[in-house]
Amino acid sequence: MEELLNLLQEGTTSTIEGLLGIAPELSLKEQETLAEHSSVVPPDVVIEISVTGDVTGNVQVIAPPQLMTAIGDMMLGGDGESKDTMDDEDLDAAKEIVSNIFGAIASTLGAQSDLPVLSFEVTDCSFKDADSTIYLGDFSQLVIYDFNIQDIHNVLMFALDANMVDAFSGGGSDAGGMEELSGGGMGGGTP
Repeated sequence: MEELLNLLQEGTTSTIEGLLGIAPELSLKEQETLAEHSSVVPPDVVIEISVTGDVTGNVQVIAPPQLMTAIGDMMLGGDGESKDTMDDEDLDAAKEIVSNIFGAIASTLGAQSDLPVLSFEVTDCSFKDADSTIYLGDFSQLVIYDFNIQDIHNVLMFALDANMVDAFSGGGSDAGGMEELSGGGMGGGTP
C-alpha cells in the first residue's frame, strides 16, 4: 500500500508543480479503513475515476472547493483566489487537474515492471454543497494528505476501493472504520 501512497503523493506534487511552476508540500495526514456507512461532510468537489488494466476499480478524489478553485485560479495566472462554491468552469479545472495527476500516475506505473499497469478515466466531477452527504461505503480506504502551497493550507483526499487497495497491498486492510469526516474550509478543512 505504501507504493500507492507514494504514487499518489508524487503524482500530485509533480503535476501541480508542472501546472503552476510551484511545488506543493504534501504530507500524509491520515489513512483510514472505511466502514459501510462512512461519509465525508461537504462542501467538497468529488471527482470519480474509473480504473482499468491489470486491476479494475474506482477511486474518488475529494477536495474542499477552496483548494481546487485556488489551484484553478493559479493555473490561469492568478494569485490563488479561492471560492466557497464551484461553477462549471471551476469543475472543468478540477477535472483537468485530477486527470493530469492520474495521467502521471499511469505513466509511472507503466514504467514499473513490478507494479500493475493501470489506466484512469475521470467519469464524473461534481460539487457537493453543505446540504449534501458524500457516502464512501463503496470504498475501503481513505487517504488524506495535508496540502500546502503558498498561502493555501487544506486537505486532499483519495477514496480507494478494495480492488485498488488489494492490488498494492496483497490483501485487506486493518479494521478501524471512520464513520464521518468533515471536509471543506480554508486553513482547516480537517476531517
